[in-house]
Amino acid sequence: MSSSSDATHLKKEAPAPFVWRFNDDPIPEDTVYTGGCHCGAVRFRFKGPLLTRQPGYHIPVKNCNCSICGKNGYLLIFPAREDIEWLNGEDALVDYKFATEKKAHRFCGRCGSSICMDMTGSWIAWAGDVVGMNLRMLDDFDNNDYEYMHLQKKDGKSFVGKSYDPDLCMNRVWTLGNRELVFGLAKRWNNI
Repeated sequence: MSSSSDATHLKKEAPAPFVWRFNDDPIPEDTVYTGGCHCGAVRFRFKGPLLTRQPGYHIPVKNCNCSICGKNGYLLIFPAREDIEWLNGEDALVDYKFATEKKAHRFCGRCGSSICMDMTGSWIAWAGDVVGMNLRMLDDFDNNDYEYMHLQKKDGKSFVGKSYDPDLCMNRVWTLGNRELVFGLAKRWNNI
């Protein structure tokens, strides 16, 4: 994947889900990525670390097998909301929510391209104010780039259960380190 020549620096370190660090080496200069939908009605850009494996860090790319991620063809990275700029067409995005309605799956209302997953509620409390951007919507995305990315496979199908059945999603507990998310009616935290 090629990177833009107008790379900039973030003033803060990227949110935890966006970068995994293995040592204290600085994260290399950030890159500005541009992308959009198939018909061109929606255009965006965001900044983040270079999306290739580098010594000392790599970018986890979420590859989930749940019904919605599979049908949308998501390969997700999670830049901070403040680092995303909608160049045009944000008003052309249509939101789709189902089950617990904690995430808005946003797609172009004209061509149907799956642009992103907008995290809300307990997701923001856990991951920070991030948006799951679909790598497939980047201008320079190439399927051959898979070998350079760290695909983090998530078994969302087993976790969520039968697709589109909100009763199976309610009050499911997911433990992440010292944090516990309860999907559905409540949330609770351990040791925070």
